[in-house]
Amino acid sequence: MRKTGLGIIAALVVVALSAAAAFAAEEPTRAEYKADVEPICKVNTKANENILAGVEGKVKQGKLKQAGRQFTRAATALKGTLGQLKAVPKPPADEARLTEWLKRVEKQQTLLKEIGQALIAENRRKAETLSVKLVSGARNTNAIVVSFGFNYCRFETSDFT
Repeated sequence: MRKTGLGIIAALVVVALSAAAAFAAEEPTRAEYKADVEPICKVNTKANENILAGVEGKVKQGKLKQAGRQFTRAATALKGTLGQLKAVPKPPADEARLTEWLKRVEKQQTLLKEIGQALIAENRRKAETLSVKLVSGARNTNAIVVSFGFNYCRFETSDFT
């Protein structure tokens, strides 16, 4: 009975170690995470380049409602992208950092939407105030993940100023 008991324990240890190794193999690395999210962000970046094209000129010309609709569309596009980004498994070592980053990206999406709403309501002053928050928030959001070396998963403030 004692030999059988030790054999079972040894088998359980082997199974547990095998499961741990398999689990560790499934955890993404920082490089794998970057490789997974950059294509998602690239699609959003290219879409927003088109969506926000000429928005600054429209604001300067007083075409606030048109510009507002552009910001609203950009916010909607970013919301979809954010959903995709949240679905990508995070490296355990960067879990907290990436969770914070995604929260800040969500705040940026909200600000884009609010700017759009302010412009549609022809409240230029509110839109300008929100735009300053957006630019400041973009810098802070980018700083969280600077170590990832993202090309597309960062905010280019020139896109919406």
